[in-house]
Amino acid sequence: MSQSITDNTPAITQFLEENSITKLDGRDQLIALAQKVAQIPWGEGRTIEEVLETKKIGTCTGKHLLLKACLDHLSIPNRITVCTFRWSEQGLPITDELKSILNEGEWTVHGCPINCLHAATISQKDALRTEDVYFAKFHD
Repeated sequence: MSQSITDNTPAITQFLEENSITKLDGRDQLIALAQKVAQIPWGEGRTIEEVLETKKIGTCTGKHLLLKACLDHLSIPNRITVCTFRWSEQGLPITDELKSILNEGEWTVHGCPINCLHAATISQKDALRTEDVYFAKFHD
């Protein structure tokens, strides 16, 4: 069963207000939102409800759903973008457990970033390493 953003409006509003995101505007608001979502610990939270209320952890899917819902709630234009990459080729420090999983075979498609505003093309390394935002490099 799919979940509507309006099903989670009170939780989204609370998340935005508790993190002072509603007090910001423009790029500052966007960066603060992305950073707060990125700070949510990784774990088996796949819905907005799980990420914000019951488990307080999130998979990539759960975090991206939350990010999209927050952007929509704030009326920030956005669109979902799918990135393809191999985790092992990103030069990121990863745990031995994750390395063993990658050795079994990698996924090369990751339903990932949400492009916002003037984010044009995003290189894979910029998408993973940008200091401002965990999901995209913004272009002026």
